Amino acid sequence: MSENVAVSEHVAVSENVKIDDPPAVVVAVPISPPGVLQDVRRVGVLGGWWSDREGYSLTVTAMWLAGSLLVLLLASVLTIGPQRRIYFPGLSVPVPETCTMYAQLGIDCPGCGLTRAFIHFADGNWSAGLRLNPAGSVIFLCVVAQIPAAILRLWTGPRSRCSIVWVRLNEIALIFLPCLTLVQWLVRISLTA
Repeated sequence: MSENVAVSEHVAVSENVKIDDPPAVVVAVPISPPGVLQDVRRVGVLGGWWSDREGYSLTVTAMWLAGSLLVLLLASVLTIGPQRRIYFPGLSVPVPETCTMYAQLGIDCPGCGLTRAFIHFADGNWSAGLRLNPAGSVIFLCVVAQIPAAILRLWTGPRSRCSIVWVRLNEIALIFLPCLTLVQWLVRISLTA
């Protein structure tokens, strides 16, 4: 004896469920509303969390742009003092140490030197920045590249070719840059040990 199971607007259940059958697991399969399937196809390496809805993707693009501008502004304003300290111009109070690993253990973490390297890069002193954190140069260039790329993405919209390329490059960078930072840290540790 077969009985149709109630089907809601967004969930379909198999029609072949028999009442006399022993208890079994019934799996409900969501039916996608119009437009969702197209968004699922666009999911990228990291799940495409910023590319699934138009408004959200543009919001995240605007946040990338604002964050990149803020990082570059701070890098051009901050100064480096003695003993790894970073200062705002005109203030004699240093910015607190942000590296817990250095503060607690006295050893540099993979990201140690990035802030100071960014300050040197913004001042045009590339050799000093490379000595502090070699991977920082690639990260700095990625931050600089975010500005025109994000403006172009906001201008052309989230479905344009350049927007899709921008999202994919960000996904690759979010995987590649931490790995690069970790590798350069391991090389630095092995050379100083």
